[in-house]
Amino acid sequence: MSKRKKTRQQKIIADLRRKLQSTSHPSSTSQAIDNKSIVQNTLPNQEKQTNTNKFISTYITNKVVSAGVYSYLPYDLQKTFFLTTSIVAVELLLFFLLRNHVIVLPNLNF
Repeated sequence: MSKRKKTRQQKIIADLRRKLQSTSHPSSTSQAIDNKSIVQNTLPNQEKQTNTNKFISTYITNKVVSAGVYSYLPYDLQKTFFLTTSIVAVELLLFFLLRNHVIVLPNLNF
């Protein structure tokens, strides 16, 4: 079976988690193990995850959306407009050519 691809939002969240872990990373491994066990004992899994999710969702709504996540929208709308216009123009051209019998197709009567 094929591997499921991550969405853009999942990639942003994973990147934020990595940054969060790298900023709170202690200098020695023994301190890291001690800090990790303290955090695991004090907070239940669900509460830790919701705190992280709250931080990430707040960051996403405040930083990413305001930074212009939808900056590609005008370009995409422009491409869609030109593509749709060209398709309609080709259809109209074919209609007039067939109607005036410039192009003749068998079993097609106007």
